[in-house]
Amino acid sequence: MHQPSASPSFLHFLLTISLISIQIPTILCGNELRYVNCSEDFSCGSIKGIKYPFWGANRADYCGNPGFELECLDSVPLITMVTEKYRILDINLQRRGLVVARDDYWNDICPVHLVNTTLDFSLFSYSFGLRNLTLFYGCTYVSGPILGQYDCGINSTNTNLFYVTKNLTTEPPLRMTCNNTVILPVFEGTALALETNRTGLGAAIDGGFELQWNVDNSEQCSTCVKSGGECGYNKTDNQFTCFCHDQSYPSACLTRPDNQEYAACDNLFQCANISNLGYPFSGQTRPSYCGHPGFQLNCQGSVPLITILSMDYRVLAIDNQTQTLTVAREDMWNNNCPTLLYNTTMDFTIFKYASNQQNVSLHYECTGLPGQTPSLPNQFDCPGNGTTSSISYFVMGDTSNSNINLVTCNSSVLVPVNPVSTLALSSPSASMINLRAALAGGFQLQWDANDTNCKQCIQSRGLCGSSNSDSTSFACYCADGPYPLTCNNTQPGTGRCGGKWASAEKRLKKDGLTYFLA
Repeated sequence: MHQPSASPSFLHFLLTISLISIQIPTILCGNELRYVNCSEDFSCGSIKGIKYPFWGANRADYCGNPGFELECLDSVPLITMVTEKYRILDINLQRRGLVVARDDYWNDICPVHLVNTTLDFSLFSYSFGLRNLTLFYGCTYVSGPILGQYDCGINSTNTNLFYVTKNLTTEPPLRMTCNNTVILPVFEGTALALETNRTGLGAAIDGGFELQWNVDNSEQCSTCVKSGGECGYNKTDNQFTCFCHDQSYPSACLTRPDNQEYAACDNLFQCANISNLGYPFSGQTRPSYCGHPGFQLNCQGSVPLITILSMDYRVLAIDNQTQTLTVAREDMWNNNCPTLLYNTTMDFTIFKYASNQQNVSLHYECTGLPGQTPSLPNQFDCPGNGTTSSISYFVMGDTSNSNINLVTCNSSVLVPVNPVSTLALSSPSASMINLRAALAGGFQLQWDANDTNCKQCIQSRGLCGSSNSDSTSFACYCADGPYPLTCNNTQPGTGRCGGKWASAEKRLKKDGLTYFLA
């Protein structure tokens, strides 16, 4: 006998009841839905990790301010200002800078619609270092300082195009009549390149220009993030709001866990004469778990010291942008003749020599071979056993063809030096003074301290560090606790949407049902 089948709506009702009965916590393991949504960043093409005040694509409108909607079309990030679309070439969240280019002019200096660049000046303003590029279409030219001329086909009509980069109010005046005029901002350097024929008109326009966005609640957003929240916008009240794990608050989360590790790693530190240090470095007031093993600094003297494979180095400079460390051997600081002679040692798991560094070889306690009187100009003296002196030499670069092979030396040491020192020591007249300056000038190292993991951690609003239980493992310190890689990532068994709740969430998504409230 045929049994009647249950209707889809009835099955949906049963599934809802069963989900409620197993007590799934409210919205993704207790996290407020808007907090979860705004935790996601906007990434499109080369633009990664963008959050407040921007929204769009996977980020709901309450995750950003009105006027800051982003689109992602064919891996191209776009923003609309007034009526025009602009390609986003770069975003700098710290400087609040946005480099954009007109989408209608992309790879096309003859668009169908000829309109001026327009901005909403309540939201954006032009950055410094820009100049107007003025395009003239359909002109009868008489005289004046034009830079170039092109032919255009617009709407099946042939027309000419002239352009200038100078201020049109200056002498000599530009005398011509045109059908249309379009003004496009470009960088000052781009305008100069156009004037000297070092770039073309299309490339100049596609290079874009920079805007500053005007959002007066950046301090509020910083406070919100430090409290463990995600920045957003209350469209009802037209004001900033902070979305937190449990609910939204006007400025900061009230229920942030007491996370001492996150608070400690959130502060930069000063080590001797170098300030504003963060990951991968630790030392002074910054705990070791806030850095990477191998980057512990000794801050007791006038300059920071770093120990690499048991050898101490003076830290002369740190460039976080290029991840470059300039160091000098502590045992050879103002001393060409250290008591113990060792080659320079390096931990190549985290460091590598910068590509333009070369070795100088120091040869100690040397004597000439019988019957040989070699010409070795790069000589320096070192005290011997306290009563005598020995002859020592230095050779820049490859020693295979050097006269140093005509003498015998008790010890040889290799020390990297920077390009300026390489040039000075390569001179036939190089002296001990040059050698001492080269050793004090140091050499450059480039580091890799879990760079990929750290970038992902930062994009999730975390702070990079190492595990408290295993210093060799990376850790991402977040407002609600440490994670292996990124904030809010799902790791089975951690209690953060792991275990049975994670599998229940997957079932919900599989069945096309978004969220249920317990």
